[in-house]
Amino acid sequence: GFAYGYTASPDGSMISYHEDYQVFIANADGSGKRRIDTGNPFNFGPRWSADGQWLMFVSGERGRSNPHVVRRDGTGLRKLADLNGYQGWILFLDVPDFHEGSSDVPVWSADGKSVFYTAKVDGQVELFQVTLDGHTTRLTRTPNGTLHYHPQPSPDGGWLAYGSLRDGVRQLFVMRLADHSERRITDLARGHGAMWPHWRPVPSDTAIPQVTVASVRRIFHNGEHNAFTDLCRYRGQLYLTFRTCPDGHMVHPNASIIVLRSPDGGQWTEVHRFHVDQRDTRDPHFLVFGGKLFVYTGTWYSGPATPRPADYDLNQHLGFGVWSDDGSTWHGPTAMDGTFGHYIWRAAARSEEHTSELQSLAYLVCRLLLE
Repeated sequence: GFAYGYTASPDGSMISYHEDYQVFIANADGSGKRRIDTGNPFNFGPRWSADGQWLMFVSGERGRSNPHVVRRDGTGLRKLADLNGYQGWILFLDVPDFHEGSSDVPVWSADGKSVFYTAKVDGQVELFQVTLDGHTTRLTRTPNGTLHYHPQPSPDGGWLAYGSLRDGVRQLFVMRLADHSERRITDLARGHGAMWPHWRPVPSDTAIPQVTVASVRRIFHNGEHNAFTDLCRYRGQLYLTFRTCPDGHMVHPNASIIVLRSPDGGQWTEVHRFHVDQRDTRDPHFLVFGGKLFVYTGTWYSGPATPRPADYDLNQHLGFGVWSDDGSTWHGPTAMDGTFGHYIWRAAARSEEHTSELQSLAYLVCRLLLE
């Protein structure tokens, strides 16, 4: 079946994932696989608690599911909270050239003793926190029509970052959990929007700098669907890559990958663009390795024309890559051996010791359809 949503327990001994929207737990090597039988057709997004003793996911019917928890041995399954009919994803986005939908799933607190989630209250979607014993606290009380989304607790557990649609604009906020006081950290105008806040961990003895969003500006616009970005620094320059397609987000043979370069993040120049015939090139990612700059992309087979979603063949994924020695002259795209049927998500490099010699190795992280 179609398996994804993979997560590993904090100690690395166990894994979880959903396959055909049923949640499974297994040992790290894949043995001992067992399904968490909820009796529901839709189970999604398993995540481990900080101590690795609990697994949390949403379960129910698609568009009407709720947070559930289960112990790592598969016992103690129970519904943790009720979203009151909130569908659990954001369909309407006020930002042009953006993915039409975005999952809004519950997340663990930093200590793994509670869960943050969003739920429907009358005409708005509010933020809540629920402990493992079922005690629920409402964190926000906002006017009708407000939408909260994507809560993310800070590593120290003291703060919660999240997005909120108020007065027609999506902004990011942070809340001090001790007193529920909140502060807006973005100041975007209509036609722009902020999504997916993330925390940057710092050592406990390092002062946390004050962060102010000074400006938000558009650096590229061609009237097409532009998304799935990655950013890196190579030879003193900033590089940005993303997918562009005149026909939108779905699988189309006219999609391509663009690479931009900037010396300072102010002015950007297109240095490369590529596509693969009869394939939708998507989700590009950078890798600096061996002094070269690589861009890897997963591709969906489309054929010469846009396929119907019912005709998508996930077994025909194929990874491609382009590379440059200087950021200006590019080679490829070249199909990568061993990636057929796999969808590339990330690339990374590290140095390892082999036979008393230090070697640099590159790794690809891929998604595979299991049958």
